[in-house]
Amino acid sequence: MERKKLLLIEESSETAKKLMPSLNIQFEVTWVSGGLDAMLLLGHQNYQALILETNLPDTDGLQVVRTIRKYGFTLPIVILSDRETAQDRIAGLQAGADDYLTKPASLQELMLRLEILLRRVGLSEEPSQAILPKEMNFSSSELRVGDVIIHRTHRTVKRAGSPIELRKKEFELLELLMERPNQVMSKQQIMDIVWGHGLDANESRVIDNHLCRLRAKLDGGYEKKYISTRRGAGNTFVNREDEKRVFM
Repeated sequence: MERKKLLLIEESSETAKKLMPSLNIQFEVTWVSGGLDAMLLLGHQNYQALILETNLPDTDGLQVVRTIRKYGFTLPIVILSDRETAQDRIAGLQAGADDYLTKPASLQELMLRLEILLRRVGLSEEPSQAILPKEMNFSSSELRVGDVIIHRTHRTVKRAGSPIELRKKEFELLELLMERPNQVMSKQQIMDIVWGHGLDANESRVIDNHLCRLRAKLDGGYEKKYISTRRGAGNTFVNREDEKRVFM
């Protein structure tokens, strides 16, 4: 029987070398050290499972997971990370991972969890391959909507060529809204994704404050306003034009 294909995304060559002998027993393993190379491979090869680190040299591992899920890939994903807090695990699972292990992980446990995930999803030997959109640009970590550009790796933002200084949560909030232009995001959804936990009654004001600062920094002085609040529904990044978006 032909072995299933597994994609391993791991920055550390030392860690990859420790994992490969055990993984090669059951899988045909491809190892890459960065998320951009991984997405290129996913666009051309059928993989039955994926293991990835969250700390990657070219982009954030959680963003890789989100992109994989966004474009229809259903293969099981296991995060293997040195981030070990409960909030880190929640963020990984919310991004779309099926399981989360912290380093150093037991190889026996890792293999068992992969086996359980593959059995649970019932993947065939030849799973259907998701189709990547033509506008995806793998040579860049930019997301562009209109005249706003964010660079995920460097965590920078520009509008009409002018840099905009954002705090960490402001950047993550803008990234979330830009990934879903014209889609209204409720406060509950924003809190779950950006803050990694449910919305507390006292935290509703926190989101309002962040949105207010983001709107002032991004839209202040411009006729065209991107950040919009829909009363009783949520917030959205308004893009009325058919403009090219560049992902990861």
